[in-house]
Amino acid sequence: MEPQTDINSFRQVVLSLNELEIPYFLTGSLALAVYSRPRLSHDIDFCVHMQKPHVSKMVGRLGNDFYIDAQMMTEAIDTQHMFNIIHLGTNEKMDFFIFNPSDPVPDFCFQNLQKVKLFGLPVPIPTLEGILLIKLRWIKLGGGPIHDQDIRILIDENQDRIQWDRVNRVAEQAALTGILRGYHS
Repeated sequence: MEPQTDINSFRQVVLSLNELEIPYFLTGSLALAVYSRPRLSHDIDFCVHMQKPHVSKMVGRLGNDFYIDAQMMTEAIDTQHMFNIIHLGTNEKMDFFIFNPSDPVPDFCFQNLQKVKLFGLPVPIPTLEGILLIKLRWIKLGGGPIHDQDIRILIDENQDRIQWDRVNRVAEQAALTGILRGYHS
């Protein structure tokens, strides 16, 4: 069962990222739902390896249908932070986290992507281990109880499938080992 979201706005963004050749992967609750039970979310999350030349092209592709701020996008690229866009017809919000090459978690995810069919499109998502590491990183950054719950459910439902050696290696590089021990020893 696919999670509920505005299919057309999702497809429009994914097709634009693909056509503009912006490296990305889907993260957040939609990617989590591939490995675990779906949960309600108020946005769609992407990690993107976006550069400044992509900004005007993306605004040009999506600007008629989305609230999209070129200055916010440029600042996000400069600070390696995030920006969001909002579909004007549905108010569907999409968050774009800028890839930081010094962060071992998204680096691991980009190196270990798989494609899943979501709403009729092949979409890159991290492996099970990548999703777990992303959630651990959110806990480190002060993420709330929803990330804690996601981790517990993800581990409970996939205990025998998780490649713990890979998780442990990246967790150590990202200073997440102590947090990981709270979920798995």
